Formats: sequence, structure tokens, C-alpha cells
Amino acid sequence: MSMIMLLLHIDPRHSTADGLRADKLFEKQLGRAPFLKDIVMNTGSFRISRTHVPTESRPGHVALIAGFYEDVSAVTSVLNNRLSFEGWKHNPVEFDSVFNESRKTWSFGSPDILPMFADGASDKHRVETFMYPPEFEDFAEKGNLDKQHTRSFSLSFDIRKTTVLDASMLDTWVFDKVDDKNMTPVFFRIHSRVMFEFFVGLLGLDTNGHAHRPYSKKYLNNIQLVDSGIQRFVENWDAFFNHDGKTAYVFTEDHGMSNRGNHGDGNPDNTETPLIAWGAGIAGPDRKNAVVDSYSIDWGLDKLKRVDVNQADVAPLMVRKQFRHSLYTSNLAVANLLISHPPTSHQTQSTLIGIPYPMNSVDEPPLAYLNNNAHYKAEAAFRNARQILRQFFVKQESKRSTELFFEPFPFLLNHETLIQEIQGLIAEDLMDAAIEKSQELARVCIEGLRYYQIYDWLFLRGMISVGYLGWIANRLLFVFKNYAGYSFGAIEEDERDRKMHIFSFANTRFDKATFGAVVFFATFSAFMHMKQSHPNYYLYIAFLVHLWAQVFKECRFAWTLITSNLKSGAWMMNFSKGALYFIGLEFLVYSYFSREILTPALIVAGIVWPMLTPESFQKYNAGFVWYWRISCIGTSIFLMLPVEFDEDIRLVTLGGILILVSGIFAAYFSPLYATSIEISIEKSE
Repeated sequence: MSMIMLLLHIDPRHSTADGLRADKLFEKQLGRAPFLKDIVMNTGSFRISRTHVPTESRPGHVALIAGFYEDVSAVTSVLNNRLSFEGWKHNPVEFDSVFNESRKTWSFGSPDILPMFADGASDKHRVETFMYPPEFEDFAEKGNLDKQHTRSFSLSFDIRKTTVLDASMLDTWVFDKVDDKNMTPVFFRIHSRVMFEFFVGLLGLDTNGHAHRPYSKKYLNNIQLVDSGIQRFVENWDAFFNHDGKTAYVFTEDHGMSNRGNHGDGNPDNTETPLIAWGAGIAGPDRKNAVVDSYSIDWGLDKLKRVDVNQADVAPLMVRKQFRHSLYTSNLAVANLLISHPPTSHQTQSTLIGIPYPMNSVDEPPLAYLNNNAHYKAEAAFRNARQILRQFFVKQESKRSTELFFEPFPFLLNHETLIQEIQGLIAEDLMDAAIEKSQELARVCIEGLRYYQIYDWLFLRGMISVGYLGWIANRLLFVFKNYAGYSFGAIEEDERDRKMHIFSFANTRFDKATFGAVVFFATFSAFMHMKQSHPNYYLYIAFLVHLWAQVFKECRFAWTLITSNLKSGAWMMNFSKGALYFIGLEFLVYSYFSREILTPALIVAGIVWPMLTPESFQKYNAGFVWYWRISCIGTSIFLMLPVEFDEDIRLVTLGGILILVSGIFAAYFSPLYATSIEISIEKSE
């Protein structure tokens, strides 16, 4: 989804574009976006903004507008006593944001994004939304908008007489709504307000990327539409303020789009998004300190400086009090736009919009974007560090109050000394050193927040790992006892031994394993209750205790099984087989992360395995053996090829034909193969 947000000190306005990839915008020197190209080359700065996994619309917008990376569980929430994926739109835990800190926000765009900031505002009237109906997204995604649905788009605004019936109409809806004459009263209210925002969301790129892939003509044409729409938007906005030169713009996105038309994982196509800033208070293009790397060379932008940032850095950039109003756009996949105006000619301390930092913001303002003096940048970095330090103290006290044996984060015990040192550096006009120390303090505070966020990781991981080991042991004993053909005498002895360990308590019969499990669960439950642990923790413990109780009930059989293997001398062979199975499973697990590891395995299977078969089998099935070798080696080459290819119906058809031929081949030769097996067995006897 794409969105445009305009943030102004008097009245802010934002715009973002969802699903726009950085390379699709920047390649060929922004050849598809002439307006943004002119900005990058002549008046502004460009960067790569790196997102976090999951690369989805909700976490991306939260990072951009609130300044922190939300927990992935926020995609679901409990509504009306049931688990619901409406959590994408509703906040399981409320948080502060740039919208909430403003006096007023007008937002336009998708019903998937706007409600979570409107409903989460401290004042329900602070964020006003203008959304198209959800069914518009369904029609656009299917790519089959008929005349009836097309007319419904233009009930209140001109569709520009377009004949393109695809998802780009969602963006046209937004731009036309913003330009609609009925919005004139809103602009006049903007002119009389302080610290407001104007947010516009553009979903067309994301929807076209899913439906047609990011290399399709519809997707690339949608980039041109967004560029022209932003140009019209910015020109109208500047004209409204009589081109006073006091507006700052930031254009970015929330996530990218893979060649397969999806997003969510950590692929660079999904995590690397464009960020362009220009206007009042923003540094212009720097050709003296150009960054030359593979990105800039491929895009033809190697003559310009590029300082990449984290996605959450955009929120602290927007809240600076330096300007009267600002415009911000965020593109889920590719772009965001921010505009700011200075409130007065004094341009005192502060940031682009002139509102407080969002309470939950945990990243650094990208100072390289700012065209201001060193003292201003040092103060901004120091204020941001103190904001994060306050969050650290809240988190620390929250954890301290629930821990029996609390271990504080060791690297902030001397935080007062660090603050005094930074204040001294600013007083002595050593601004570069003060900025460096402030950024160092902010990074340590973020590490401290992370320390308390994962404070229980060792306990949780250990508990869950032990539970899974119990499940493995339980299943192994079950298989050995019922299907491995071990002597019934050992099983009978185990049953007699189990009966000896049963006793009565309060007229109830228990065995020692069950009694121990109950005591263990009660002890740990009391411990977790004192820690005020989440209810899920009790389920983890119950899972662990139940499985290991079942294992201990079979301890006599397990001991008999081990001793019988040791006495018979079969333990070495069984251990070797188990080790081979384990190595094979590890290969399969690792192939999820690097499928190339299966290449040598297939080559070995193709060359070595036929050599291990009887000579008579190889003689009677020479053709089958060679077919096996060629298939394995061919498949091993396939695993070395890139995962993503452009869609080609000819390859899909060829693959279907090969599968059909293979099936016919197998149906014909399978009986011959079975016959040859019988012949080889008879000859070996």
C-alpha cells in the first residue's frame, strides 16, 4: 500500500506508497519517476531505509509513524473473546505515534491501515479518516473491475477518464479525493491550526505487485502514476502556502516486494526501501562525498552521497520542532513523503513537525538529512537519547518488580555520568563529540531494552527444548515397545515393576512418576505466579511435565532395551544407523536455509547408490540406473539456480509435459523393475 503524509507545524500532511521496491524506483536514475528524479539530482537527498521482518504493512507503518518495531504477534489479537486476524487493524497494546502527538490528523487511503492509528489515538477525534470501501481492494486485486464498480469509484471525484481498470485506480481515488473541491474547508482549517498532519495512503502498487508481479507493465506504470500524483500533490500544497519555501518533504515506504509478488520475509527486495527527503531544513545533494557501491552503480546514482537508515529512524525525524508544517509520505513497499514549514523566522531548536517524540520511539533521528548547525544536531541527538533512556528505566522497574533474583543491565549503571559528560561537551561547544556520545548512549539504551525484552528467553527456550526432547523420547519408546520386535518378556517385567511403584493417597491410586509430575508442576506454577508470568507459560510447563512423566513410566523398559543392546553387541550398528538418520535429518533442516546443500547429497545418491545394489540388478536394469543417475545430477544442478524467475508459461507447460512423461515411464517400467528385483534375489540365494 502507498501513502502520503503531510506533517505541518501549523498543519501536517503525510503520503505513503505501499509495495514499491527501492530498485524499481531508483534504477535508471529514477527513469520511471521524473519528478522524484529532479528532487534527487537537484534539491534533496536519497537513502535506503531498511525494514525489519516481518515486512508487512502494519509493522512497517508502526515503525515509520511510531518509531519502534512492533512484536510480530500484533498481527493477531483477541476480539470478542476469540482469536482474530483483525489485529492487523486493531492494536492489542496501544502505543504513542506521530499522529497521536499532533493536534489533528486527516488521513486518506486504505481501510487496512488507517483505523489502527485512528482508533489508537488518545483523543478519538484527533485522527480523521477518509477511506474507500474494503470491497474496492478486492475488485482491484482480482483485476476485473467492471463498469458498475468503476462508476462506484467516481461517485465523489473524477477518475481522470482513465481506461485502466486495475489496482492503480485505488491511488487515483486517493489523489482525486485530496484534490476534491469539497476538501477546501479542510485546507482552511489546516491554515489556522498548529502541529497537524495530513496522511494519504496509496495501495495500488502493493496490489498490482501481488497480482501481476513487480516487473509487470501494470506495476511499472503504477510507479509513474504515483510520481505524477505526488507532483500534483506537492505543487498544489506549495501553491496553497504561496511557495514560501518553508516546506520539507520525506518520501519513503513500509516494505518492498519480491519477484514472486509477495513480501513478509527478510529478502533484500522486501527489506530495502527508498527514502527521499527535500525542502526546508533538509540537506541537498552532496556530490563531494559520493558513495560508490553496487547499489549506486546499478542505479546510476554513484555521483551522490547516500547514508542509509533504519526504518524507525523516520519517526524521530518527523517530530522535530524546526518547522511550521511538514508533509510525510510513506509507501509500504517503496515510498513516504514528509513536508514541514518552520513556525517562525527564528527556527529555534526542535524538529521537522514541532511535536514531542512518540513515547515509544527507540531509534535515532537521521541527522545527515538535516541542513542545520552542529549545536542543533547535538541537542536533537541528546534529547532522543534521553527519551530512550526513560523508556529503559520504565522497562527495568517493570522487570525488577516481578523477578525474585533480578540481574540489572550492567552497562547503564553509570548513566548519570554519561549524561553529565554529554552536557559538558555541548557546553564546551564540542558538538561532534556530543553527537557521538549521544548516539552511543542511545544505542546502549536500546541494547538495555532488548536485554529486558529477552530476559526470560533462557528459561523459555530451555523449558520448550526439554519438552520436545521428552516428546522425542516418548515416541521412540512407544515405537520400540510396540513395533520393533523386542521380547515380550521384557515388557511383562516392565509391567510388573510399574505395579510395584503404585501407592494410594487420599483414596486415589498414584504411581511415582505421576506423583512427581504433579509436585513438579505445582512448584513451577508457584514460581511463575510470583513472576506474574503469561498464562501460556503454564501450558509450556504442563506440556513438559506430561511428556516426561510418560517417559519415566517406561524407564524399566528403556533400561532393559539399553542393556540388551550392550550385551548382544548390536549397539554399534544401531548407533551408526541412528547417527546416519540424524545427519540426514540435519541436512534436510539446513536445506530450508540453504538448499544448495542438497546438491552434493543428490550427486552422491545418483552415483554411489546404484553401486551398492547387487550386480545382477545393475545388469538387468542398466537403463533404469542411468536414468536415475541423470535425474539426480540434473536435479542437483537445478538446486544451484536462483529461486526467483520471471514467469514464463512455456516453462510451466514444459514442466507439466516432463512430469507426464515421467509418470508414463514409471507406469511402464515399474513391473519390469519388480521382476528384476525378484530375479536378483533368486540368484543371490
